[in-house]
Amino acid sequence: VKRRRPQQRALATRDAILKAALVEFGDRDFAAVSTRSVAERAKVQHPLLNYHFKNKEGLWRAVLETTAGAFLSQINKRLIALQGIDDVQIVKFVRLHYESPEAPEPRA
Repeated sequence: VKRRRPQQRALATRDAILKAALVEFGDRDFAAVSTRSVAERAKVQHPLLNYHFKNKEGLWRAVLETTAGAFLSQINKRLIALQGIDDVQIVKFVRLHYESPEAPEPRA
């Protein structure tokens, strides 16, 4: 069975829902967030949220997968940037980023 590629509009809707859910779950705990509040924030009809994510747990899992993926991507970029740098500089880099996460990447 050949699967159709998702339409751009459907992908944009899904992305808007994920962004709204990230804000909602970031502002309040899981129990306090409703799928309706996420749909309202995303400016989409509530059934679209259920279509893309089935329910609140599905939405929560998608938010976690998205944010964890972005986090791991950033960590991998930083590890690559540390190749060829001596151990003392790596410790300084880790300390600097622990104290100030917006600090620039090191240069080899």
